[in-house]
Amino acid sequence: MRAFFKYALAVLAALVLIPGVGMLSGSLLLGNVDAVTGTAELVLSNEQARESMGEAFTDHLIEHANPQDVAPLRNDRSALAEAAALGIQQQAPAILAELRKGYSAFIHDSSATLDFAPMLQGIQARMHAVNPRIPAKADVSNATVSLSANTGTALVLIVLSVSVSWFIIGAGLLMLIGVALLSKAPGMRKGLIPGICLAIVGAWWLASGILIPSRASGALDDPNTAAVARSVADVVTRQFLIIGGIALTIGAILIVLALVIKPRSPALDRASLVA
Repeated sequence: MRAFFKYALAVLAALVLIPGVGMLSGSLLLGNVDAVTGTAELVLSNEQARESMGEAFTDHLIEHANPQDVAPLRNDRSALAEAAALGIQQQAPAILAELRKGYSAFIHDSSATLDFAPMLQGIQARMHAVNPRIPAKADVSNATVSLSANTGTALVLIVLSVSVSWFIIGAGLLMLIGVALLSKAPGMRKGLIPGICLAIVGAWWLASGILIPSRASGALDDPNTAAVARSVADVVTRQFLIIGGIALTIGAILIVLALVIKPRSPALDRASLVA
């Protein structure tokens, strides 16, 4: 019966820790203004992400260009996309400032107006320098976003997610301690099953972190949008990879210690006491 409770508790701990690690990773990405701004900064500083955004922006302009301009613009698509990517890099600080303002308003239950027109204008000006068929002045009719107060719902959900994630992880770790206490194995051998559980949890999130970007891009039909989604997912899932790697490393250390460090025999303990 003791063995049954030990293994049942180990399975339950793993099942609790898997969602707990996911919630913690998500809360670290969205839990505060700095976290969100940092995530966005990683995306905008990623060359592949900027290139994907530049190509998407270029194709959008070509799609809405005058019919007589479409063919010449397509011939310059590569240079235009490169110019757009450079424009995004140049405008990144201003974009981040607007995102910070918007998310700050979001979690503090206040209203705000985000104006991306200057950034959009700067990006398109670079593209106009490559091909004058791109208008020098961008269409900024949809470049302003108005955010209204959200009655505190966002802040409550974020705080709840952060606190609950730590509670779930704490509960899972207490269960693993219980597994060690229920084990009849001597010495470090008690850490074998908890180590296996942590290794499973870490491997789960490492595998998920590797698969999420391809699934995010595979769910979209438009290749440019899919490329942008994959680039963003590559950055976002780093948090899952980091925490998953930590759990896997701790689990592997416990497993190695349990298998390598041999317990002292009772005879040696008695001999040392007599001596």
